[in-house]
Amino acid sequence: MSSTISELSHTVAFGRSKADLALLKAIKKHLSDHPDSSFNELCKDALRHFLMATEQPAALTLLLDLQQQLTELQIQIEAVEDKVAAHHSQLLAHSERSVMDLGQRLEKVEEHLYPERCKPAEPVVEKEPDPLIMRMSKLIEEF
Repeated sequence: MSSTISELSHTVAFGRSKADLALLKAIKKHLSDHPDSSFNELCKDALRHFLMATEQPAALTLLLDLQQQLTELQIQIEAVEDKVAAHHSQLLAHSERSVMDLGQRLEKVEEHLYPERCKPAEPVVEKEPDPLIMRMSKLIEEF
């Protein structure tokens, strides 16, 4: 390695922007919470985490993409199933109402066409026999 010090050493400059000031505040807090670490180590850890953690093998990236697509498809399938179930219950309720309506219409048509069938049957009341007829029938039988 024939690199010079200038190639190995870099400077970080912070401006007065809100983002830079917030970053400086976070750095100071981290360094005060971890007195054994340095700004140099913090920068190296952050750069290592940011730059090297994002380098994933193509197969892993493809797998993650496929898993994401699968999850999205499952969500879409559930949404379609919910819509189908709601539509099915609406159709069932509509069909039940239609059957009841047709039944009522049929009853009205039957009442119109066959009024004698639809009238409630009058109860047959047995009358007590007339006493005069009873006496006469006895006389006729004896005769």
